[in-house]
Amino acid sequence: KVRSLRCASFAARRVKEFISIRAGYNNQNDTRVGILEQAALTTDAEQTMGKSYEAITPELATWIGQQKLFFVATAPLAAEGLINCSPKGMDSFRIVGPREVAYLDLTGSGIETIAHLRENGRIVLTFCAFDGAPKIVRLHGNGQVLLPNTAEFDSLITQFQDYRGTRSIIRATLSRISDSCGYSIPRFDYVGERDTLVKWCAAKSDEELTQYRQKKNARSLDGLPGLNAEG
Repeated sequence: KVRSLRCASFAARRVKEFISIRAGYNNQNDTRVGILEQAALTTDAEQTMGKSYEAITPELATWIGQQKLFFVATAPLAAEGLINCSPKGMDSFRIVGPREVAYLDLTGSGIETIAHLRENGRIVLTFCAFDGAPKIVRLHGNGQVLLPNTAEFDSLITQFQDYRGTRSIIRATLSRISDSCGYSIPRFDYVGERDTLVKWCAAKSDEELTQYRQKKNARSLDGLPGLNAEG
């Protein structure tokens, strides 16, 4: 069941404001009128915003697949613990079911997401449009850490590109799927993917990558367990 939220009423108010102001500016060359007319053209799209969904629809899946960047947020249970939000890029995200998603966890200097998920499982993934119509999509759920050489990891890894340095797959069963307006998100032009991490991993042996993880990924900033010595 799809529920309309505040963005629809906001869009309706914008239309009323447009009609009111347009009546006082009949000069078609007036810049203010031109801007308002352009805004009014997106009214129908805006009224579809601010909804929650029972599952990832084909339209949502297509839109998510077009985004080049997403964010992952987790937190420890301790009130004084550090909340973490990580940007993710590359071809690392997959929709694996109507209410299930996964992404590749690549080698890095931090281990916050894995540590938090192992403690409590809470996760939210956020996508936002940097071009085209404004839109934000949030996927709340329960995340699991799937390590290499396990059956669950092996069943999903074939859906991803083969990136050297993959630490795990993060799989999330979704409890809430929603979108919102994104009116304040700036526009950016996509130039291309960075290859820095790929080159960094390629330059290291398996033993060197293992040693790096043992040094950097054993504990979170709050001291929660991250990857084990073999991770």
